[in-house]
Amino acid sequence: MLVMTPSSARGLRGICLRSAAWYTGFAVYAACVALFSGPGLDHMWGAWAVGGYAASAAIAAWRPTRRGQYAALTVAVLGSLVAPLVFLAVREPITSDCQVVEMSGRLLLHHGVPYLAPAQLAVKGWLGYNPYLPLMAVFGLPHALAAAPPSRSAALLWLALAPTFLGYLTWNLAIHRASVSRVSSFVYCSTPLAVLIARHEAWVASEGREGRQLDLSGFDLRTAPPLAGAQLAALKARAAEIGRRSAVADDTRSP
Repeated sequence: MLVMTPSSARGLRGICLRSAAWYTGFAVYAACVALFSGPGLDHMWGAWAVGGYAASAAIAAWRPTRRGQYAALTVAVLGSLVAPLVFLAVREPITSDCQVVEMSGRLLLHHGVPYLAPAQLAVKGWLGYNPYLPLMAVFGLPHALAAAPPSRSAALLWLALAPTFLGYLTWNLAIHRASVSRVSSFVYCSTPLAVLIARHEAWVASEGREGRQLDLSGFDLRTAPPLAGAQLAALKARAAEIGRRSAVADDTRSP
């Protein structure tokens, strides 16, 4: 049997009162949303949430026990989240925020960007403005794909699956011919290293007027892709790991 000491009872009561204060703050914020929100259905969310959070605050303050806290949390979730969600789903199946997300999905599908141009915002009105980050447009893609012609949907599906399959096949063939660490090093280092080598070759050809000298000092090049054929004159590689030896000179290769 669990016996609660006076000190633990006071601590629990303090936690309950702080919870009641938080619920009260949420209720005040919800009231502000209900009173001052602009066009749209946000005021309905606020109106429902005021009642849910106010009831939770009263329960948390009146019943400073664990059961009272669970009851307050249950009332808050049901009254401030589930109830307005069901109400809006029945009354307004497509809310303004859903319309904006669907619009961003269509724009992303057809134009590659989920936002309207500034000149188009005046024509579309306040629903044309998308306040969300680009990732939210992903949630509007299913509706946009369902409304798109079958040929376009099939093309998008092919463009998504074909490169993925080829990449997976290439990866499996590569790791059967070399170690995973070497293949990973090639994948992550080959492209940046190629860019750096190209800049270095331009630097050598222009005698320093263009490009940039390649500096690999301190890098571990033992798992880097082969550098045969690259013009690496005046390459800097102080204390770089190359094979089984460390390069200590500034110029590791001569013209």
